[in-house]
Parts: sequence; structure tokens; C-alpha cells
Amino acid sequence: MVRKVLAPVVLVLVLAAFLAGCGRSQKAVPPVAPAPAEDAVAEKAPGTQTVEALASGARAEAEAGPGLERVYASLEAVQERKVVRNAELVLEVASVDEAVKELEREAAQLGGLVAQAELDRYDARTRAHLELHVPADKLETFLAWAAGLGEVKSQRVYSDDVTEEYIDLEARVKTLTAQEERLTELLAKAETVEDILKVEKELERVRAERESLAGKFNYLRHRVTYSRVSIQVKQSQEAEPVPPAQGFKGLGARTAKAFLSGWNALQNLIAGIVLVFASLLTWIPLLAVIAFLGWRLWLRRGRKGKA
Repeated sequence: MVRKVLAPVVLVLVLAAFLAGCGRSQKAVPPVAPAPAEDAVAEKAPGTQTVEALASGARAEAEAGPGLERVYASLEAVQERKVVRNAELVLEVASVDEAVKELEREAAQLGGLVAQAELDRYDARTRAHLELHVPADKLETFLAWAAGLGEVKSQRVYSDDVTEEYIDLEARVKTLTAQEERLTELLAKAETVEDILKVEKELERVRAERESLAGKFNYLRHRVTYSRVSIQVKQSQEAEPVPPAQGFKGLGARTAKAFLSGWNALQNLIAGIVLVFASLLTWIPLLAVIAFLGWRLWLRRGRKGKA
């Protein structure tokens, strides 16, 4: 009876002692403090960028240019449009020579220049073609003044808005100029021969492209600043010289002159005939040989026919 009561108690005590021993045998593992994090890539100090990186960056920026978005943003900011204005004019004047001199003088006084001047004379008439460059803001003044030289037969003024092209070229030139300056500074800092050659090659490319675009930009700026005026100057019919009537004045001298002209023509005709005959004499021997051979051949065929 007593054993039956104590058996469960002893079993419980044994289990409790076993669980307590297991708890003491386990040791707590202290948490490990994380090591201080290090940057995966060390930050480069200023001035340590390679020559290749700088050169390729300059190339990328130069090739990219200002971009359409930048150009359109600049267009919105521009207050003054860039417009090329030209004109064509046809004038009839009493004296072409005097009109040409006046046109050239007036263009010079306005600050322009003569780009081209042609003068033709035929059938007692004179015609000239001028190409003048005058300041664009004085184009109307010049045309109004030129109309006073004679009668305006036709006049045409036309314009072309080049604002977008103007801003694009200007921005590209500025970008390439900045790249050229950066590459020049980089060339001064290059130490190895390889770096120097790479920078010089890139600098030459950027400089050549900048000079090419600068030439286009300067030409476009000149077209905007100066208007091209093409002028045809003709002599009016009323001003054409009319030969005066001579009547019987100098009739004897004119008759003698006409007789001499006819005699000279007759002499030239006779001389021409003699020269033709003389040139034919050189062919007479050859023609004689051909005629003789033909005659003998004809005789031979005649004898064979009779036989």
C-alpha cells in the first residue's frame, strides 16, 4: 500500500531533478556585437579621378550637346527672335553707272558692304547686278532710299526665323568651349606619356568640332545682323541713246568708205577662190593615179567580155 503511494511521488521528484540538471548544463551565449560597417567602395579623394574618366566624360558631354529640352527651354526665355531678312529689287534708272555708285556709297554709309557687283554693256544698253549687305535694322530705310533713284519694277522682302538653330549652335559652342578648357587644365596635370597622348587626342577632337560649329554660328549671326539685298539695275528705255541722223553730211566720205569696203570684200573673195584651188592642186597627183587605175581596170573587163 505504501509502495503504491510513494511510487508516483518518487517519479515526479526524479523528473524534476533531471530537468533542473539540464537547465544548469546549458550555457547562455552572449550576443556578438556587430562589427562596424565599412563602405563597400572607399570614397575617392578629390582630384583622384582618372584621365580616361575625365576624357570620356568630356566626350559624352560634347556629343550630347544642349539637347532639345534645353533648346526649347531657352526658346521660351528668348525675348528677341533671330530672323534672317533679305530683299530683292529691280530698278530702272536713267544712268546705270551713277545709280551703282550711289547704291554702293549708301550701303557703306549705313555700315554695310558690297558683296558682289557686275556690270554688262550690250547694244548701247547697260545693266548691273549688285548684292549688298546692309544692317538688318536699316533694311526698310535703305529700300525706301533706293526707290528714289528710279522706277521700282519689282520688290520682294522675305524672312526666315532661325531662332532655334541660333540658340542650338550657340549652346553647343559654349559647351565645347567649356570642355576644351577642362581638357587643357587636365593636360597640364597629366604626368605619364600615355595620359598626355589621350588628353591631346581628345582635345584636338573637341577643338576641331568647336571651330567647325563656331564658323557656322558666326555665319548665321552675320545673316541675322546683315540683310542681303539683291538689286538689278536696268537702263530705262527713255534714256537709251539714239544715234543722230547724218543726212547728206559727209556723203562723199561715206560713199568712198562703202566703195572701199566692197572692193575689199571682192578681193577677199578672189583670194579665197585662189586658196581653194591651190589646196586642190595637192590632190591632183593622187586623183590622177586613181583615175588611171580605174581606166585600166575598165579596159581589162571590156576585153574579157569580148573574149
